[in-house]
Amino acid sequence: MAKVSNKELLEIAQDESTTPEQLQLLWSNSRSVKIRKAIASNSNANPTTLKLAARLYLEEVLENPAFELLRLFDDDKWVAKVGDSYED
Repeated sequence: MAKVSNKELLEIAQDESTTPEQLQLLWSNSRSVKIRKAIASNSNANPTTLKLAARLYLEEVLENPAFELLRLFDDDKWVAKVGDSYED
């Protein structure tokens, strides 16, 4: 299998057609801040991935178009409080 460059991985992370499963796998296998921020911003990221991302890249998750729709953080009081503050 050919090695994929960070530039290519970043493009995958930014692509809105990348599946939630692919984004979760990419999150798990990458330690790149740029790639992880792109995943946190991608509206296809699943709730599990966004919960992980929120601890490191809260701004990107809050600006993610899917954030409001998912209501991900109702069970995480700290993140919910920050989200509520952000909306105010």
